[in-house]
Amino acid sequence: MRDRYFLLILCALVVVAEIPFAEYITDDTFIHLQFARNLVSGKGLSFNPGEPTYGFTSPLWVFLISLGGLLGGELLLVSKILGAAALIACSVFFYLLMLRVTSDRFLSRAAALVWVLNAWSVRWGLSGMETALVTAWVVASLYFFAREAESGVLRLSPWVLALASLVRPEAVALPLVCGGGALVRRRPGAARFTALLLAPFVCVSALWFGFALALFGRLTPNTVAVKAGRFISPERVVEGSVVVAKIVGATNAPEVLLAAAVILTALLMRRRLGPLTSFHLAAVAWLVLLPAAYVLRDVQIVSRYLVPVLPLLVLYGFLSVRWLVGTGRRSVALLRPVAGFVAAVCMLLNVALLAFVAYPHTHSFTRDMKASLIHLGTWFSNNTPPGTSVAIPDIGAFAYYSGREVVDLGGLVTPAMIPILREHELDEVLTRFLFANVTRPEYVVDRARKSRRLLEVEGLYPGLEPLVEASVSNLGITRPGTYFYTAYRVHWDRLSPGGLASEGPAPQ
Repeated sequence: MRDRYFLLILCALVVVAEIPFAEYITDDTFIHLQFARNLVSGKGLSFNPGEPTYGFTSPLWVFLISLGGLLGGELLLVSKILGAAALIACSVFFYLLMLRVTSDRFLSRAAALVWVLNAWSVRWGLSGMETALVTAWVVASLYFFAREAESGVLRLSPWVLALASLVRPEAVALPLVCGGGALVRRRPGAARFTALLLAPFVCVSALWFGFALALFGRLTPNTVAVKAGRFISPERVVEGSVVVAKIVGATNAPEVLLAAAVILTALLMRRRLGPLTSFHLAAVAWLVLLPAAYVLRDVQIVSRYLVPVLPLLVLYGFLSVRWLVGTGRRSVALLRPVAGFVAAVCMLLNVALLAFVAYPHTHSFTRDMKASLIHLGTWFSNNTPPGTSVAIPDIGAFAYYSGREVVDLGGLVTPAMIPILREHELDEVLTRFLFANVTRPEYVVDRARKSRRLLEVEGLYPGLEPLVEASVSNLGITRPGTYFYTAYRVHWDRLSPGGLASEGPAPQ
């Protein structure tokens, strides 16, 4: 089969795999959409109109959605179309990368089919999040780098790597590891090659960081401060490593086991793994450093954070198959059935995860989103005047559908909350009304395991008027069980002084 026909089949498989997830949405989806809507309407890079804040993780994703909005597209639909395009591009570049690294079409095609059905990639592809874009960018960057580091002629890789600062904060590491790989392995002219490789990245980063510092007063998104833990300990490192192992093992256990078998066999038999090229140095560094950074910073890890490293696990899993089979005449004849068997096992594992875990969860989560946060946002849009302020822990869908100003109790778009969140858990922020030391909104939406729990807090219940309530069956695979969202009108003059914890002077 010619490559172009195989790629058409591959792209068709991408589309078919995503059909069951076409309506999937998350609350974070609407954070990007809210920024894009305000940018398109001339209200700047802001979540609450006219209040610039660095509350988004991917500037490039916001800009692309905004461009679609300027062209007349509905923003949620634009985000899904962009996600589908990124998935297709990622699959094509992954096949080309495999072909360049292995020079074996059968092995490359088997690996590409496995990647297309990766459950975490499929799950997040049409969620409206930037996951597919980031992964496509990583794979494309490594493909161009592998090609140009080998030839010694730079064309596209510097310009693709230049976008790192706009893709995600973590993506800044990829140009650096590529530069390090080029510097270590390219003997003649290595310094010049590396300088030319990184020059566009340095220029684009300087421009973006200067703009962010001038507009937002900070170099990195608020999420960097919010989502990382307050401290790190050996126990937390172990817990984070276990989370990474569970996420990766769910979709890529065969590839990990094959790679481990290769490393162990090479050590015991003192065999070489193969030439350590600039590409392999960069790819392995990215594969190891991204999860390690999340663990060491005590980030609350979810599956979409790790998707950008999963293509490399597939790549090295199938490289391991070839290494274990060997290169003799009999080995060459054995490679195809072994690679085909491994591909079948990997695909069955991911299809099972999609059918029995990912799809049921995303289906129920989307249904719950519509019945809870979107319902609450619509209720506030219909029953409160413009300019109303609402304190709430999950801000995306609520703000997008309500059109009301929000106080983000999670700190993503209300940076003044970050110092409080470093000292107190979110439940404590709500039950002690610690946000009152930042601002005093007219309404608050509580999120708790128990219905109307704030009415049981001494000192709070006299000033709280419950208005509307909704529930969800879970807040994600890692947080199962029913949660309740309860909206209250706050009568600040009725609150008992003992009900407000003092963390400083009350806001004016």
